[in-house]
Amino acid sequence: MNALQAHDLPLWERMASRSRYIRYTDDATRTMLLRAHALFHTPSVALDIGCEGGRWSALLADLGWSLICTDINEPSLALCQLRLPEARCLLAHPTDKALPARDLSLGLAICLEIAPVIYSPWFPREISRVLQPGGLIVGTYWNGRSYRGLGAAMRSRMLGRRLWKYYTLSYPAFRARLLAQGLRFISEEGLGWPPLPRGGNSRLIYPFSGLERLLGLSRFITLSPLVIFIAQKEREGSS
Repeated sequence: MNALQAHDLPLWERMASRSRYIRYTDDATRTMLLRAHALFHTPSVALDIGCEGGRWSALLADLGWSLICTDINEPSLALCQLRLPEARCLLAHPTDKALPARDLSLGLAICLEIAPVIYSPWFPREISRVLQPGGLIVGTYWNGRSYRGLGAAMRSRMLGRRLWKYYTLSYPAFRARLLAQGLRFISEEGLGWPPLPRGGNSRLIYPFSGLERLLGLSRFITLSPLVIFIAQKEREGSS
């Protein structure tokens, strides 16, 4: 990979380098990606939906995956291509309603922090179409059925307009849609309980995240503000 200076990195990646809150969620995301990778004896083709500069794609490439990377931001996609010359980098459009992969062609897809895609009504159908039997999707979902979701809804109603693109739909409803498309959930972790700003750098993130683990809040999936999950497309003949 070509050497990159900090000022070359996309906004979210620069924020991750100086935000304790983002490092907290990134640690959980990395663990989930490694868990998904461990389920495969031989890595195949992976799709990174909303790759930005390719930091998660680079992790998968180092593990032996062949990457298809998509993003709607052309400079970010160019950076991803610079990092991963062998990846197939494709410019997406906000109005797209299909994933850029053939039927049953992917061993792994990731959709991390990409609310417009994972909230889309077409996403469950498309992810089922492109995953091979036994293929995995690793995703993050902002749960509208959480205290953060309820707070966002109340503030939006008070001002008469929607303020955020996050926390607008419930994770249980999304979960049911994936199950209806022949996927099953094999790992789920709830996060985002610390009452701190997303993207903030408060030192309180460490005691709050420790309390989150101590109280076992990560198990309360239906109420967690953020859920990181692995779902697997059912293999043929499985029940």
